[in-house]
Amino acid sequence: MHVGLDVHKDFCQAAFLDESGKFVDQRFENTSSGLAELAFATQGSEVVMESSSSSMHVYDSLSQTCSVKMAHPLKVKAIASARIKTDKIDARTLALLLKAGMIPESYVPPKEQRQARLIVRHRASLVEVRVQIKNRIYALLIKEGIQVPFTDKFGKKGMLFMKALDLGEAQRASLDSLLALLDALNVQVKEADKRVKDYALQDHYASLLATHVGVGHLTALAAASEICDIGRFPSHKKLCSYFGLVPSVYQSG
Repeated sequence: MHVGLDVHKDFCQAAFLDESGKFVDQRFENTSSGLAELAFATQGSEVVMESSSSSMHVYDSLSQTCSVKMAHPLKVKAIASARIKTDKIDARTLALLLKAGMIPESYVPPKEQRQARLIVRHRASLVEVRVQIKNRIYALLIKEGIQVPFTDKFGKKGMLFMKALDLGEAQRASLDSLLALLDALNVQVKEADKRVKDYALQDHYASLLATHVGVGHLTALAAASEICDIGRFPSHKKLCSYFGLVPSVYQSG
């Protein structure tokens, strides 16, 4: 049995394709009981779904009882684009491609590597939000014509200076709120740095990378978690291309 799954946030649309070419369509809720029913219905079958943020927990659930492939959504679209698009059509298209052996697979990292990726990316998102808060503080001070007389404007002395500024009521309230957010984010980033270091020390590749001069735990874990199994790249050129280090050309005529 070949099964195509169109996974959504609240449900999975399944298309069961038997050896005679007949389809049976069924919808399953994205709940613990619904996924249990789906796992029972697909037991021993070949299953395919498109890679998305909603599909990973379904993949983990089904991979224990059947063979599951994760399809690259852009490549699937290039192979089988349709004028009419519905959940059933998408699921049936995936099942047909699976039966024909034409699924462009997307690499699925092991759970441990996905955890490491999540930690690195979460830390990056915290830093991004922190930069936004700092920029808003800069903008507020510029409007008031205030210069922070320290090289590290957000160091200990700079923070004390800003907290002691004599401002209007609205400006003072806004600055205090932003500074409180910045303090909280600094704490969160430090905790994220600690988690990154702990994971990097436990990861074999990250530990080796961190022995190089200039490579910290964050860089090491980021590289190791994105590469995962270096053996999946047939050459160093493919690895460099994966990281966007190789120039590409897109031209015609």
